[in-house]
Amino acid sequence: MKLDTADLMACLCADKSLSKARLAKMVYLADWYACLETGEQLTDLEWYYDHYGPYLSKIFDIAKSDARFETFRAGRADIIRLKDNSGVIKLDQTQTSIVDRVRGASSAKQFREFLKLIYGTYPIRTVDQYSRLNLPVLAKEFNSLPR
Repeated sequence: MKLDTADLMACLCADKSLSKARLAKMVYLADWYACLETGEQLTDLEWYYDHYGPYLSKIFDIAKSDARFETFRAGRADIIRLKDNSGVIKLDQTQTSIVDRVRGASSAKQFREFLKLIYGTYPIRTVDQYSRLNLPVLAKEFNSLPR
């Protein structure tokens, strides 16, 4: 079930240029959705709730060091783009469903709307800022809540 983080990023960036902030939050959302569905993250990233929500500078570092990506500055934003779609790997059915859900949740939203979605997730609503986000444990808690 685990995906290499760069492979997940490539799937999320296919046919798009994304800011590093949006891509980092999309990777977080993919890990969160995977935990809700399977009990495990797609990646092995250790998420942290910092000043700007779930964010890891490692996402940009991975993009800069992986030849499949190009990074550049546009105004005040760092942008990540897949050079071509040949770097996108084949996903299994569950992974495809999660990536499609994340892309759908992100693509139709302006960044502020997308941030509302991120800040509305159970981990961000329940964990103290500047804390580690143990997504599998939090998904188990969330899934056990009465509906």
